[in-house]
Amino acid sequence: MVEAIRPRSVNAGGNGKRRFEERIKAAANGKWPEDRGLLADHLYARITHVCGSAKHDLVDVDNISKRILDALTNVVIADDKYVGQCLLTRAHVDWKGLDLSFIDDPGIISQVAALSSSDDVLIVEIGLLPAGQPPVRSGPIEAKS
Repeated sequence: MVEAIRPRSVNAGGNGKRRFEERIKAAANGKWPEDRGLLADHLYARITHVCGSAKHDLVDVDNISKRILDALTNVVIADDKYVGQCLLTRAHVDWKGLDLSFIDDPGIISQVAALSSSDDVLIVEIGLLPAGQPPVRSGPIEAKS
């Protein structure tokens, strides 16, 4: 799911959080066939906030996933408790010199490029964890040069 929408923090109050969740639900309903059924057990979520403005860093990246996963419950996933791994990334882009090389899927690249007039784009991908995938390991984080 690719949508032009600014993420809302789990700590945000007021009507903005409800509108955000309603937009996520509506987008998911439009892309997820009802007859497909809800996903459950051993799920992986990858959420990318593509933003073209530093002012949108006001939302802590660690507070974004809860609101999105809650909105997808009973629409795409049976319950967010089934998400065993979640990767959330904020990617800053210059919309004028658009470089989306961090995205592997050509379909998603074209959807994000089509929304480049927006300051914020959310990419939400939910899937089953591959069978036999080794558990996440902890260790030193290596910087890429």
